[in-house]
Amino acid sequence: MPLQSYEKRSIFSDIMQISLNISQKINTWVHHAEKVLCISPWNFPLAIFTGQVAASLAAGNAVIAKPAEQTSLIAYAAVKLLHQAGVPKEALQLVLGAGDLGAALVQQAFDGVVFTGSTEVAKLIEKNELHKRITILF
Repeated sequence: MPLQSYEKRSIFSDIMQISLNISQKINTWVHHAEKVLCISPWNFPLAIFTGQVAASLAAGNAVIAKPAEQTSLIAYAAVKLLHQAGVPKEALQLVLGAGDLGAALVQQAFDGVVFTGSTEVAKLIEKNELHKRITILF
């Protein structure tokens, strides 16, 4: 039996309310930090890398992206595609290198660090005095 128009409106209203509630919650999670360092691991090289970068850009941040050294080529290709799609080069920069480069980068004054990786490295990033005022995502 097809839905009557008032039933359709009611279902649509319920869906819109749920959507609005989710949007409000998401808005409370998004934090605009301005200059963010994204460090991604070697496993799931495209998914985690692009997820970190996209979330940071969507929040209105400029991003320095540092993938694991084993995933430099796929990260380069992803950033190239993002630039071709319209992401300004000033908003997204790629830095390639080994772990010592990542260690040097976290010593710089970033407004936020998005990190996926080992607990050991996460604790080292967390100890850095420059990042005491920001939230670090793992």
